[in-house]
Amino acid sequence: MSGRSGSSERPGSGSSERPGSGSSERPGSGSSERPGDAFAAMPLVLKGVTSFFAVFGAGSLLLLLAPGTEPVVAGEPLSRAEFWSRGFGPAALVLGLWLSVTAFGLLRRAAWARWAAVLTYLWFVPIELAVREEPRVLWQLALATGWAGGIGAYLFRTGAGGFFTPPPARAH
Repeated sequence: MSGRSGSSERPGSGSSERPGSGSSERPGSGSSERPGDAFAAMPLVLKGVTSFFAVFGAGSLLLLLAPGTEPVVAGEPLSRAEFWSRGFGPAALVLGLWLSVTAFGLLRRAAWARWAAVLTYLWFVPIELAVREEPRVLWQLALATGWAGGIGAYLFRTGAGGFFTPPPARAH
């Protein structure tokens, strides 16, 4: 008998659980797909979007915590205290967490993650308004809005949307 309560099945003996997977199945998801499998199955552009979110999300969080880094906003170096008191620190913290959670959601094929990805690009609209650099602000607003529209069209109007349909259950 194994260490699991009441289960005497060995890995590979017809059990629906993969060896070493523990109970990685999310309640209600119907999928015990590993993140590496999901990433391999992603369309190329979606891999890029997910990687961007993961790298910049984790990077934002690490830079907020890394000693010896000096924040620069609109070309102006700020002390850490000023960075946080002006509201840029909390905004960077929220953005870092948002990007990281969105990347994880995309990796787990979560339907909500498509909306989170679109909202990520719209997040930059108020940022551009707050850090105005005339005459670039209109160009940057148009760019952020265009990216949001483009990623929305990609995630909802192309074959990439099929990635978010759960894969069929694997027969053992």
